[in-house]
Amino acid sequence: MASGLYSLSTWVDSYLNERSQYVRIGDRVSVSVSCHYGVPQGSVLGPLLFTIYTSPMFSVITPFRNVHHAQYADDTQLYIALSTDKALSVINDCFQSVHRWLGANGLCLNPDKTEAIVIGTAARQSSEPLVDDVIVAGVTVPVTRTVKSIGVATDNTLSFDVAGVARYLRARTASTSSQANRN
Repeated sequence: MASGLYSLSTWVDSYLNERSQYVRIGDRVSVSVSCHYGVPQGSVLGPLLFTIYTSPMFSVITPFRNVHHAQYADDTQLYIALSTDKALSVINDCFQSVHRWLGANGLCLNPDKTEAIVIGTAARQSSEPLVDDVIVAGVTVPVTRTVKSIGVATDNTLSFDVAGVARYLRARTASTSSQANRN
């Protein structure tokens, strides 16, 4: 078994090291340069290796009481119920710890692609103090009314615009049908 793990390790190492890349536009090709970081774009192993590499982030998040998370590819979502006055500071502290972990591991948090949303019933949201923004990596991230996750839009009251989803699905079905008919 140990020799099998060694072979796998050697194979992954050869996959990631001593690579080069170049750009081709039409019949013109750039100079080839060494690639010291990352995995080949569009590779089958890329998402798996990234998931393995970032899986220790779980141990950074779990010490924060009541903070839950979900990861999909390079998207990490943090969740907390605003059931106590300390919840906002807990989620902010968790953001900062994740940011530090990413930096220590050669990755970065992109505040421009970071979103925050406070979800609750309309009555609950009107009775609670307004949360305008959160601080992520020293950047103020405004709280929005809707966010998208894997293509699904969620609004701050979880109203799920069924009519909008139906319109989207009809449009996608029509588009797919017209493409199939052309082929």
